[in-house]
Amino acid sequence: MLVGPFPDGGKGDDSGTLVAPAHSDGGVQDSGDVEPAAEPSPSPDAGTTLLRARVVGKGTRDPIEGASVAVDGRTVAETASDGFFKTSVTPGRHRLHIQCPEFQPEDLVVDLPRAEPLRILLPPAEHRERYETVVTARPIRAALPFSSEEATAAPGSAGDPFRVIESLPGVTTLMWPLPLYAVRGANPGNTGFLLDGIKVPSLFHLALGPSVIHPLLIDQLNFYPGSYPVQFGRYAGGMVSATTAAPPVDRPRAVIDIRALDSGAIVTSPLPDGRGSIALAGRYSYTGYLVSRFSPDYSLGYWDYQLRADHTAGPGRVVLLAFGSGDQLSRKDESGTDANTSVHRVRIAWDGALTGGRLIASGALGTDHTLINLQQIMTTPLGVRSYLAAPRVEYSHGLARTLELHVGVDAEIQTFAPQSDVAAIDLQDIARRRKSYSVGLFAAVNLQLAESLLIVPGLRSDVFWEEGRAEFALQPRLDIAWRPWRNLWIKAAAGYFAQMPSLPVSVPGYEGFGLSSIGIQKTRQGSLGIETPVAGLFSGTATLFLQRGQLSDLRTIFDVDPQKGILELRQSRSYGLELMLKRDFTHRLNGWISYTVSRSDRLVGDFGPVVPSDWDQRHIASILANYRLPRNWTVGGRIHYNTGRPYPVPNVYAETVEYYRLASFLQLDVRVEKRFILTNYLLDAYLELDNATMSQQPDGIDRNTDGSLKRTGFRIILPSVGVRALF
Repeated sequence: MLVGPFPDGGKGDDSGTLVAPAHSDGGVQDSGDVEPAAEPSPSPDAGTTLLRARVVGKGTRDPIEGASVAVDGRTVAETASDGFFKTSVTPGRHRLHIQCPEFQPEDLVVDLPRAEPLRILLPPAEHRERYETVVTARPIRAALPFSSEEATAAPGSAGDPFRVIESLPGVTTLMWPLPLYAVRGANPGNTGFLLDGIKVPSLFHLALGPSVIHPLLIDQLNFYPGSYPVQFGRYAGGMVSATTAAPPVDRPRAVIDIRALDSGAIVTSPLPDGRGSIALAGRYSYTGYLVSRFSPDYSLGYWDYQLRADHTAGPGRVVLLAFGSGDQLSRKDESGTDANTSVHRVRIAWDGALTGGRLIASGALGTDHTLINLQQIMTTPLGVRSYLAAPRVEYSHGLARTLELHVGVDAEIQTFAPQSDVAAIDLQDIARRRKSYSVGLFAAVNLQLAESLLIVPGLRSDVFWEEGRAEFALQPRLDIAWRPWRNLWIKAAAGYFAQMPSLPVSVPGYEGFGLSSIGIQKTRQGSLGIETPVAGLFSGTATLFLQRGQLSDLRTIFDVDPQKGILELRQSRSYGLELMLKRDFTHRLNGWISYTVSRSDRLVGDFGPVVPSDWDQRHIASILANYRLPRNWTVGGRIHYNTGRPYPVPNVYAETVEYYRLASFLQLDVRVEKRFILTNYLLDAYLELDNATMSQQPDGIDRNTDGSLKRTGFRIILPSVGVRALF
């Protein structure tokens, strides 16, 4: 599947004549428009003529660099970055042979002289094994990197790169298919989601929705289950950092994606002055009809948009990024809206060279609006509109061959305007008009002490201010990567992390509250692991982790009332072992196996009992595999298993709450995809069935009138059927 950023095809003109493979009659099939070469070519020597051509990929029309060109059995040229080549030959009929890794070789017959350049199409190679660049240096951070193409092709992701998170070590899925993730025992609201450094308050649409960012806008996805770098901050758990790709500058492009749940598109075009490009993407849901089939009492809808524009400016470039999303979940009876959210962000940045280093200076603005009316657990509807300003400057410079410095400053200034009737005695000011300030300084040094030893000490300091109270958090961090033997790497990480009080699940607009009544969340994290090839087929990692601190939890899920106080700070502890075997996406058979055994605890009250946290799942395992078949077929599947998490059951007779564990859950997801490679565009058709075995997802435990327990759950198959066309 072609996903991820559009490749930059260079600046050459792809017009011209299509040259087809030679036929037995020696003729040549030509089609398409003919244009002169973009630049005048030098006159050939006497008795010769000039052969000019451009080699592009069939379907994508992207220029192919480094293709070898042979004329009458003799290699004479290699294509440049724009796909063009030229050579002098004698007039007459000649046989051309063009070959390049990852493409099928082509044999052509052409009659010369001719004034127009040729356009030669190379189809992708049938074997589907991909070449990769071997990088000897290992990443220092304990991050799991994924390209957009790899993450989107993962079975179980429904074509959404961000949903690959639920198949990674250390990640608890609260209830499939809801995309709510607890990482290493922390609350879901303790994990940050960043897009080009911008905080995304709600990464996924409500219910069955995908992420709020179009997959083709994503370039790289980095998942930090803990101990993330100092340039990121204000989260007490892990971090998911995604980066967007610059739109191509060679020609306009478009992708149209039609799915069972929604439709979307992304269009890119170079700017008129040739010094930049622009991409515009969007998606609209028509899930209301489908949701009403599952639940006739509710109506659901969502939309999103994204814009990225790049333009050269001095020794760097200016990048404009804007995105937004909206969701609505409503009852069809007279009670009206249950949840309505909207998010808008815009960021402008300059990224370029300065005094021998790299400077990134940016500023972001945003606004969120949320209305929540969950009558089952809330006594009062809550509504809020918030505004955000987030400046940021960071600079990196190589001071020596073995020393690199990275420093920066960032801030978040937020204003919250409530739109509800909660009385002013709200204990934790979540529903009061207020301002919140967060300012951070950070510095890190990369010390390459030897080829086999890298040490990165870092320090981050954050000041939080809200409702007249300030908190200061000094957060030292250290990362070490050591290769004691051949390809065996030992990685260690430790650090201190701080965050303002937060809801267990992130909700747009409900941030920056409770500092005076609760205090900051803080964790101390440490991990020790090894990474090494396994049997020459996989890369294997094993990581032990420990996390201790104070996290803000809901006081109770049975009576959420701001006037009584929603949250309380609890001592937390989590520890475990994460294992992963991964076969690279470049191989015909690829995928990974992940397994986590862990424990997550909370101390209830100052002297209360130590109990499992709400997110405690002792065993989590996933097996994913993709296999690329001939004729551009791909089949894949995922098996996911997790044990149950604790679930509270009230005992009305004893006026207590007792905890029982939900049942374990096992699901099978399957995915089939077929790519059609046409002359000027690609067409992908795919079918994914999540929970194809229709296993029951446990969702609760009730107590019958006789005191016995009744376990509840639901069975659904979530299909993802779609067609994607790339022009």
